[in-house]
Amino acid sequence: MTTKRAKAETVATFAVFALYAAFLLKLLLFSRAPGSERSIILIPFATIAGYVSSHRFRDR
Repeated sequence: MTTKRAKAETVATFAVFALYAAFLLKLLLFSRAPGSERSIILIPFATIAGYVSSHRFRDR
């Protein structure tokens, strides 16, 4: 059985994490200079893997 203090610490920890995640999401999606175009790559490793595999046999 958890105490009230432990439960309050857990709630506070999750609240801080939620605020931190919201702040990071705001920075990622809504902070750009006027007139600039920026795209978000959702799967960067697929792009990196494609680049590596296309150059693997040519460099030998």
